[in-house]
Formats: sequence, structure tokens, C-alpha cells
Amino acid sequence: MLILTRNVGDKIRIGNDIIISISSIQNKHVKIGVDAPGEVKVRREEIYWRIKNQLIETA
Repeated sequence: MLILTRNVGDKIRIGNDIIISISSIQNKHVKIGVDAPGEVKVRREEIYWRIKNQLIETA
């Protein structure tokens, strides 16, 4: 796992098409923006697992 230290306004590029932007940092909360092509699914971890578990249950 790559661990980075960033400041507000900094960006991280993943490949050629995905950009992660640090929007704000307040207390222990960080707001990030994700700019990715439409075919790339971007989800919070807990949402990913909720969807995956629902698919398993309905199979």
C-alpha cells in the first residue's frame, strides 16, 4: 500500500484518467474529490461490500 501525505488543493493521479483531489481537511475529516471516466465505478468501501453481499444473497 502506498501512503501519501497531501495538503488541501493537492492532487494524486492514478494512471492517465483518474485524479484524486484533496478538497478540505477539518479535525479528523478529509474531503476528497474523484475525477474518473464514467466507466470507472467509484464507491466508498462500505457501499462496495453492501452491494457485493446483496449480490451473494440473491444468487
